[in-house]
Amino acid sequence: MRADHPTLQAAEITVSTGPAPSDHSHDRWAGRDPLPVVIGRPTLEAGAEAVVTAVLHEAAHGLAMAAGTTDTSRRGVYHSRAFLACAVAVGLEWPTDQVPTDQPPSSTYHGYRDVILSDATRTSPLVQTVMEDLDDALARTLAVLAAPSKRPRGDKRVLTECTCGRKAWVAAGTYAKGPIICGVCMRPFVAQ
Repeated sequence: MRADHPTLQAAEITVSTGPAPSDHSHDRWAGRDPLPVVIGRPTLEAGAEAVVTAVLHEAAHGLAMAAGTTDTSRRGVYHSRAFLACAVAVGLEWPTDQVPTDQPPSSTYHGYRDVILSDATRTSPLVQTVMEDLDDALARTLAVLAAPSKRPRGDKRVLTECTCGRKAWVAAGTYAKGPIICGVCMRPFVAQ
Protein backbone atom coordinates (compact mmCIF):
# COMPACT_ATOMS: atom_id res chain seq x y z
CA MET A 1 0.00 0.00 0.00
CA ARG A 2 2.73 2.46 0.97
CA ALA A 3 4.71 1.58 -2.17
CA ASP A 4 1.75 2.84 -4.23
CA HIS A 5 1.13 5.80 -1.89
CA PRO A 6 4.48 6.98 -0.45
CA THR A 7 2.84 9.85 1.52
CA LEU A 8 0.81 7.38 3.56
CA GLN A 9 2.17 7.05 7.10
CA ALA A 10 2.83 3.66 8.67
CA ALA A 11 -0.08 2.23 10.62
CA GLU A 12 -0.28 0.04 13.69
CA ILE A 13 -3.32 -2.23 13.61
CA THR A 14 -4.85 -3.33 16.89
CA VAL A 15 -7.89 -5.45 17.66
CA SER A 16 -10.67 -4.39 19.98
CA THR A 17 -13.17 -6.67 21.68
CA GLY A 18 -15.80 -3.97 21.09
CA PRO A 19 -16.65 -1.88 18.06
CA ALA A 20 -13.98 0.34 16.51
CA PRO A 21 -14.09 4.08 17.25
CA SER A 22 -16.43 5.97 14.92
CA ASP A 23 -14.44 9.22 14.89
CA HIS A 24 -12.75 9.53 11.50
CA SER A 25 -11.54 13.11 11.93
CA HIS A 26 -7.84 13.85 11.51
CA ASP A 27 -7.68 15.00 15.15
CA ARG A 28 -7.63 11.41 16.38
CA TRP A 29 -4.30 10.91 14.60
CA ALA A 30 -2.67 14.26 15.40
CA GLY A 31 0.99 13.72 16.22
CA ARG A 32 0.71 9.93 16.17
CA ASP A 33 3.28 7.80 14.35
CA PRO A 34 2.51 5.10 13.46
CA LEU A 35 -1.16 5.86 12.92
CA PRO A 36 -3.36 3.75 15.20
CA VAL A 37 -5.96 1.69 13.34
CA VAL A 38 -8.46 -0.22 15.47
CA ILE A 39 -10.41 -3.15 14.05
CA GLY A 40 -13.39 -4.02 16.24
CA ARG A 41 -14.76 -7.44 17.00
CA PRO A 42 -17.93 -6.90 14.90
CA THR A 43 -15.71 -6.33 11.84
CA LEU A 44 -13.63 -9.41 12.66
CA GLU A 45 -16.80 -11.47 12.99
CA ALA A 46 -17.96 -10.24 9.56
CA GLY A 47 -14.94 -11.95 7.98
CA ALA A 48 -11.80 -11.26 6.02
CA GLU A 49 -13.39 -9.06 3.36
CA ALA A 50 -14.84 -6.78 6.05
CA VAL A 51 -11.41 -6.54 7.73
CA VAL A 52 -9.63 -5.69 4.47
CA THR A 53 -12.34 -3.12 3.67
CA ALA A 54 -11.94 -1.54 7.13
CA VAL A 55 -8.15 -1.34 6.78
CA LEU A 56 -8.45 0.25 3.33
CA HIS A 57 -11.13 2.63 4.65
CA GLU A 58 -8.65 3.81 7.29
CA ALA A 59 -5.92 4.02 4.64
CA ALA A 60 -8.18 6.37 2.65
CA HIS A 61 -8.43 8.64 5.69
CA GLY A 62 -4.65 8.46 6.11
CA LEU A 63 -4.17 9.40 2.46
CA ALA A 64 -6.49 12.39 2.87
CA MET A 65 -4.63 13.48 5.99
CA ALA A 66 -1.26 13.18 4.23
CA ALA A 67 -2.59 15.39 1.41
CA GLY A 68 -3.97 17.92 3.89
CA THR A 69 -7.49 17.24 2.59
CA THR A 70 -10.51 17.45 4.85
CA ASP A 71 -12.45 14.29 4.06
CA THR A 72 -15.01 14.28 6.87
CA SER A 73 -17.17 16.69 8.82
CA ARG A 74 -19.53 16.49 11.79
CA ARG A 75 -16.74 15.13 14.03
CA GLY A 76 -15.62 12.59 11.47
CA VAL A 77 -19.06 11.11 10.86
CA TYR A 78 -19.97 12.56 7.44
CA HIS A 79 -17.67 11.30 4.67
CA SER A 80 -17.29 13.72 1.73
CA ARG A 81 -16.49 13.34 -1.96
CA ALA A 82 -12.86 13.97 -0.99
CA PHE A 83 -13.00 10.80 1.12
CA LEU A 84 -14.55 8.90 -1.80
CA ALA A 85 -11.69 9.99 -4.08
CA CYS A 86 -9.13 8.72 -1.55
CA ALA A 87 -11.12 5.50 -1.06
CA VAL A 88 -11.07 4.85 -4.80
CA ALA A 89 -7.30 5.48 -4.82
CA VAL A 90 -6.74 2.69 -2.27
CA GLY A 91 -9.02 0.12 -3.95
CA LEU A 92 -12.50 0.83 -2.66
CA GLU A 93 -15.57 2.00 -4.57
CA TRP A 94 -19.04 3.35 -4.06
CA PRO A 95 -21.65 0.55 -4.36
CA THR A 96 -23.22 0.62 -7.83
CA ASP A 97 -26.73 0.17 -6.42
CA GLN A 98 -26.54 3.38 -4.35
CA VAL A 99 -26.92 6.91 -5.67
CA PRO A 100 -24.09 9.12 -4.43
CA THR A 101 -25.05 12.54 -3.20
CA ASP A 102 -23.36 15.20 -1.13
CA GLN A 103 -26.62 16.48 0.32
CA PRO A 104 -27.41 14.91 3.68
CA PRO A 105 -31.16 14.29 3.92
CA SER A 106 -31.02 13.83 7.69
CA SER A 107 -28.70 14.07 10.67
CA THR A 108 -27.98 10.34 10.38
CA TYR A 109 -26.62 10.60 6.83
CA HIS A 110 -22.99 9.48 6.62
CA GLY A 111 -22.17 10.60 3.09
CA TYR A 112 -19.77 8.23 1.33
CA ARG A 113 -18.82 6.19 4.41
CA ASP A 114 -20.12 2.83 3.20
CA VAL A 115 -17.60 2.09 0.46
CA ILE A 116 -16.85 -1.50 -0.56
CA LEU A 117 -13.93 -3.38 -2.09
CA SER A 118 -13.72 -2.80 -5.82
CA ASP A 119 -13.85 -5.92 -8.00
CA ALA A 120 -10.26 -5.29 -9.10
CA THR A 121 -9.11 -5.18 -5.45
CA ARG A 122 -11.18 -8.18 -4.40
CA THR A 123 -9.83 -10.36 -7.21
CA SER A 124 -6.18 -9.27 -7.05
CA PRO A 125 -3.86 -12.18 -6.15
CA LEU A 126 -2.36 -10.29 -3.21
CA VAL A 127 -5.74 -9.46 -1.65
CA GLN A 128 -6.94 -13.03 -2.30
CA THR A 129 -3.93 -14.38 -0.38
CA VAL A 130 -4.41 -11.88 2.44
CA MET A 131 -8.11 -12.77 2.75
CA GLU A 132 -7.37 -16.52 2.80
CA ASP A 133 -4.77 -16.00 5.53
CA LEU A 134 -7.17 -13.75 7.44
CA ASP A 135 -9.99 -16.30 7.23
CA ASP A 136 -7.67 -18.94 8.72
CA ALA A 137 -6.46 -16.58 11.45
CA LEU A 138 -9.99 -15.41 12.29
CA ALA A 139 -11.25 -18.98 12.57
CA ARG A 140 -8.52 -19.74 15.13
CA THR A 141 -8.63 -16.53 17.15
CA LEU A 142 -12.24 -15.34 17.35
CA ALA A 143 -13.12 -18.10 19.80
CA VAL A 144 -10.43 -16.94 22.20
CA LEU A 145 -10.96 -13.22 21.73
CA ALA A 146 -13.37 -12.92 24.61
CA ALA A 147 -14.85 -9.64 25.65
CA PRO A 148 -13.33 -8.47 28.93
CA SER A 149 -15.49 -9.52 31.82
CA LYS A 150 -16.19 -7.29 34.75
CA ARG A 151 -13.92 -8.05 37.63
CA PRO A 152 -15.94 -9.83 40.30
CA ARG A 153 -16.23 -7.86 43.49
CA GLY A 154 -14.57 -9.60 46.37
CA ASP A 155 -16.69 -7.66 48.81
CA LYS A 156 -20.45 -7.35 48.97
CA ARG A 157 -21.59 -3.75 48.65
CA VAL A 158 -23.85 -2.03 51.16
CA LEU A 159 -26.19 0.87 50.43
CA THR A 160 -25.74 3.53 53.11
CA GLU A 161 -27.59 6.77 53.82
CA CYS A 162 -26.99 9.70 56.16
CA THR A 163 -29.63 11.81 57.88
CA CYS A 164 -29.48 14.54 55.21
CA GLY A 165 -30.52 12.02 52.56
CA ARG A 166 -27.21 11.40 50.78
CA LYS A 167 -26.68 7.81 49.71
CA ALA A 168 -23.49 5.89 48.96
CA TRP A 169 -22.62 2.32 48.02
CA VAL A 170 -19.77 1.06 50.18
CA ALA A 171 -17.90 -2.25 50.26
CA ALA A 172 -19.09 -4.32 53.23
CA GLY A 173 -15.52 -4.65 54.53
CA THR A 174 -15.03 -0.88 54.43
CA TYR A 175 -18.36 -0.28 56.21
CA ALA A 176 -17.43 -2.79 58.92
CA LYS A 177 -14.18 -0.95 59.76
CA GLY A 178 -15.97 2.00 61.36
CA PRO A 179 -18.24 4.97 60.74
CA ILE A 180 -18.20 6.85 57.44
CA ILE A 181 -19.03 10.49 58.16
CA CYS A 182 -21.05 12.66 55.77
CA GLY A 183 -19.23 15.88 54.90
CA VAL A 184 -22.53 17.81 54.66
CA CYS A 185 -24.40 16.92 57.87
CA MET A 186 -21.39 15.51 59.77
CA ARG A 187 -23.36 12.39 60.77
CA PRO A 188 -22.48 8.78 59.95
CA PHE A 189 -23.80 6.91 56.95
CA VAL A 190 -26.05 4.03 58.10
CA ALA A 191 -26.68 0.78 56.20
CA GLN A 192 -30.13 0.54 54.61
